[in-house]
Amino acid sequence: MRKANKAFLSGVAPEEVRAWGERIFADSIGPRLVHDPGIAWVEHERGLGRAIVLLTGMPDLLLDPFIRRFSADLAIGTPLEVDGRGRLTGRRAGPHPYGKAKLEIARALCEKHGWDPHSCSAYGDHASDVSLLEWAGEAYAVDPDKGLRRIAQSRGWTVLERGRAGR
Repeated sequence: MRKANKAFLSGVAPEEVRAWGERIFADSIGPRLVHDPGIAWVEHERGLGRAIVLLTGMPDLLLDPFIRRFSADLAIGTPLEVDGRGRLTGRRAGPHPYGKAKLEIARALCEKHGWDPHSCSAYGDHASDVSLLEWAGEAYAVDPDKGLRRIAQSRGWTVLERGRAGR
């Protein structure tokens, strides 16, 4: 549950967190994505007529630059609770898209939008994403951690890494 704990944000204004996210994305994350093979894969998915959905455990306040960069149709992150003074409490205000909860959210989205899971692709970077990757029609491990890399290789999933892609 440590990943779900956002106590370090207690007392911070949501606008500050959004501004931090914009700066971090502009300074370090965005520049790395320029040559990221994942961008080409997202464009490929869009070319197939698929919706681009970002489903992540990161706070939803940090998603705007990712939404713009990936031209996402929908983005779901961890919502954070705001107190009566307009400050973050450090607690979640809704589901934390992580592990099996991420799968349940994906299932609900497919049902709501009439998407066939077998026609969906899922991308993950952590072993906690395995249940989602198993469920989707196509699974991609993106710059995977050790656990996901091992599972992806054993199941023949495509592994996308900066500078290369393979099975």
